Parts: sequence; C-alpha cells; structure tokens
Amino acid sequence: MKQDKVKNINHIALACEDLEKTSHLLQHIFSAELLKETRDEKFLKLSNFWVVLIKGKALEKSYNHIAFQVDAADLPEFEEKLKVLNLNILPGKERIKGKNTSLYFYDYDNHLFELHTGDLQITLQQ
Repeated sequence: MKQDKVKNINHIALACEDLEKTSHLLQHIFSAELLKETRDEKFLKLSNFWVVLIKGKALEKSYNHIAFQVDAADLPEFEEKLKVLNLNILPGKERIKGKNTSLYFYDYDNHLFELHTGDLQITLQQ
C-alpha cells in the first residue's frame, strides 16, 4: 500500500472514567470545541481532527502517548494551564538545544500527552 493512502488522523478515542472532567481538560488546555454529548460519550473538535471520550476505566500508566506539535513560545502558557488543573507535569526532553523540546503530562485516566516543539526533520537529525 502506498503511504499516501492514509490522509491524516481522523479521530482519537479515549476511555475515561469522568467524561465531564476530561472534556473540561481538553477544552481548557487545547481549546477543544464540544460538538456533541451523550450519556456515555463526548465528541470534541481539536485542531483538524476530533476526539471521542468514551465512558470506561482508567488505564495503567505507560509511555504510550499522543504528541501534539506546538510552538516553543507557547509552552509556558500550556504549562500554566496544566498547573491550574493540578496535572502532573513530567520532565521534558530537550533533544536538540533550543529546537526540539517536549512537555509531558498524564490526564486523569493515565493517558500520556506530549507537547512537542520539533518536527520530524529536526527529530531525525538527532
């Protein structure tokens, strides 16, 4: 199969114990837009894809994660938003000084997120 058959990320589905709390997190940190909600699901638009939150159990912590590309200048603002929600911010990795920094955090259900300032080309230069 040719690589260009996959166009983009369509959506991300996350199991969450408290849909309201996780929905608030995505809206607060990423300015996600709530599109629809049912008793067991919430649909939010985030950038050019959507996220569905599904009522379910929290995960065991792991390094599996979702990484979002952000501008380095915006990292302090993201960090402040995370602190407001009392989320555990993990030490980031600066791979290439001043060009490729990450900020990691777990949500309430142990989904690991990364806010990453580099791109693939810079990352491959490591």
